[in-house]
Amino acid sequence: MRCRERNMERLTHGRRAPLVCIVTFVVTIAGLIAIANAQLLETEGLSIYTGDPIERIGVKIGSWGSGKAEESTQVAFMGTRSLRITSRGLYDGGRLDFSTPLALGTYWEDPSAYLQIVARFRTSEESGYGGYSTFGTSSSVTRGKPVRRVRAVLVINGKFLEAQAPLSGCKVGEDGWVRVSYPIAVIKNKHEIVDPKLERLIITGDGTEPFYVGEIRIISDKSPMRAYAGEDQFVAARDDVMFKATAETGAAVVRYSWDFDASDGIQEDAVGEVVYHQYRKPGEYTVTLTVSDIFGIKKPVTSTVKVTVYE
Repeated sequence: MRCRERNMERLTHGRRAPLVCIVTFVVTIAGLIAIANAQLLETEGLSIYTGDPIERIGVKIGSWGSGKAEESTQVAFMGTRSLRITSRGLYDGGRLDFSTPLALGTYWEDPSAYLQIVARFRTSEESGYGGYSTFGTSSSVTRGKPVRRVRAVLVINGKFLEAQAPLSGCKVGEDGWVRVSYPIAVIKNKHEIVDPKLERLIITGDGTEPFYVGEIRIISDKSPMRAYAGEDQFVAARDDVMFKATAETGAAVVRYSWDFDASDGIQEDAVGEVVYHQYRKPGEYTVTLTVSDIFGIKKPVTSTVKVTVYE
C-alpha cells in the first residue's frame, strides 16, 4: 500500500513512477531461486555418469593397463546400465575419456566437495560388501580376489591426480550400492590449476573381481558427523559382547575405533563397525566409540556406552 501511495504521489507531480514494488518482488524471487539452485547443487552435484548409454553423453570407455571398462545391462543404479570395471590391481582398470572436457567450476575450490563413485561389489564372506549376484546367475559372474580398495585417477588439464579409499569405511546403501567418496581437497594435493577441466577418469581396484559403477558425480557435503555406540548393556563375565556402531557420516570415508575400558589407559582396543569383546572381571565399564574421517576433512565424533559385568 505504501508503495502504491508513493507511486501515485509521483504521478501527480508529472513524473514517471518507478516500479519499486515490482522490482523488489523480482529481486526477492531471484534470490529464492539462487538459494534453491545452491541447495540443488549441494544435493545433486555435478553429474559425470548416471547410467545412460555412453554414446549419448560424449564419453568413450576403454582399458587402462591390463584392465578394462565396458557397458553392462546386468546391473543398474540410476539409468538403464552401468560400467563393468575389470581390474588387475590398483594400476590396471578402466577409463572414461570425455570428448568435451568437463569444467569443474567452483567445486575445485570447495573444501566440502567430493568425487563420489557409486559402485557394486560381489557379496561374499571375503568382501562383505553389497553384491550383484542377485542380478544374474552365479555362472555369469567372474570370481576372483575381492576388491577392498578403489583408486580414482583424474586427468585434469594434463595432470594426473589421484586418491584411494578403502571400502570398509564407505557408506553402503540398503540397495547394496557402495558410495566411495574422495575429497577434492585430497585429490588436488596442493596443485594449483586454473580453470580445471576433467579430461579422463581412471577407476581401478586392488582385487581381480569385476565390479560395477552405477553413478559418478561431484557433490558438496557440509554435514557434520554423528555417532551412536548403542544402548547400555548388562552381561556376564567371559560372555562375548557385541558392539555395533551407528553413524551419520555423509560422504566421508570413516574409521570406527573402540575403547572397551576408559580406565585402563588403552585408547584403542578394536577397529570396525561391528566388534566383539569379553570382560573377565565384574564391574562397570565405559566403552567409547570414535568415528573419524580418514581424510581429515570432517571432525571426529565420539559416543559412549556403559557395560555392567556380573559373575
